[in-house]
Amino acid sequence: MRLGQNALSQQASRAQGTTTLQGAQDLELGVKLALTTQHTLVPESAVMLRLTVPMGSRGVSADAVLPGINYDLSWHMLPERLSIEGVLSVTRARDQAGRLFVRLAQGLTGVYTLTAHLEAFADWYAFYAAGGSWERGDGRWDGSLPAPNAYLLLRGCLFVHYERLSTKGL
Repeated sequence: MRLGQNALSQQASRAQGTTTLQGAQDLELGVKLALTTQHTLVPESAVMLRLTVPMGSRGVSADAVLPGINYDLSWHMLPERLSIEGVLSVTRARDQAGRLFVRLAQGLTGVYTLTAHLEAFADWYAFYAAGGSWERGDGRWDGSLPAPNAYLLLRGCLFVHYERLSTKGL
């Protein structure tokens, strides 16, 4: 079960001036359902059903219920060392002009555990818009490659953590 809400503080500078958005984002609800466990070439997989409920601050809220579905999968290649994770996502969204559209996304992540508290990973994500328009600077940062109705995000980093979260038992 997932229940979440976040706050936004965003500033954008354009030729027309600077705009600032601040306030509570919409409430997010969701549930993750395990589908398969890993067996040789069959990945561990799950479906996540989610939606946002328009309860956020004026100017920050989408003012609409926005459902979404993710298909998550992972392969543990070397136990406790190397895993590959993927996601396919379809989400209803609202563009900068206020039009509703469908956002399609896909991602692939490779994670290598160096020590009990240090992981290295590399991500690849792609975002596509069906029926909407995105402006440059639509929240895709750190190596994003903007193109008409699509963004690609490539990144890699070291992640230091003190609490290990397991995906076993999704």
